[in-house]
Amino acid sequence: MIRYYAHTSEYLEIARAYRSMLDTPIIEADVARAQDTLAKAAWYCILSSVSSDQATLLELTKQDKRMEDLPGLAKLLKGFSGNEILWWSQMKQDMGQEMADAHDIFGGTGTGTASTNVVKEGGGKEGGGAVKRKEDLRLRVTQHNILVISKYYSRISAERLAQMLELTPSEAEKCLSDMVVSGAVAAKIDRPAGVVTFGAKKGPAAALNSWSENVSKLLELVEKSCQAIQKEVQVHKVELGVGS
Repeated sequence: MIRYYAHTSEYLEIARAYRSMLDTPIIEADVARAQDTLAKAAWYCILSSVSSDQATLLELTKQDKRMEDLPGLAKLLKGFSGNEILWWSQMKQDMGQEMADAHDIFGGTGTGTASTNVVKEGGGKEGGGAVKRKEDLRLRVTQHNILVISKYYSRISAERLAQMLELTPSEAEKCLSDMVVSGAVAAKIDRPAGVVTFGAKKGPAAALNSWSENVSKLLELVEKSCQAIQKEVQVHKVELGVGS
């Protein structure tokens, strides 16, 4: 199944297949193969497109106690499930050894043991599949960062967005546009002003409900303030409306 899904780069299904392999007696009995299989499951989960299924599998893999033997990958999984920016330049440096060990996935040479050579089985020669996976990893980091930025910013300049994504303005715009089209994030790009606005436009009903809720909160605050004032008046026996 791993060979089959590798042909179409269905990373989530590959990750699920490796997770299933972890539960087989032959893998559980071999510590080295179990660790290698878990590492592959983690990498392919990270490479998967953002979705609810991917988030569930990511959390399941992150909570696996065997991830303690893979501290680098465990930290990366935590980063992808968190709400902080993942700086690509720093990540490449920090995860260099882990990526080298995952030579079946990203190509090159490494010290990790390989239970199944997915790159060669899925893409023929090692180079093509490995290059695509590296590009997809970069893309997943960018998509994660856009989602994080959308949670903290309602408006941001296109230049600043590109800077935070470590991309050129045109590359940042393309990636953001692709995510908007796929429905992963709601945003609008004002090219003349160079501004990106996050969040979907509210319809009349939603705007009215929001306004009504704000008015209710205001009236509640006024009522509490009046009660506090009345309490102070009674305690200190002050007459309202009478000057000293």
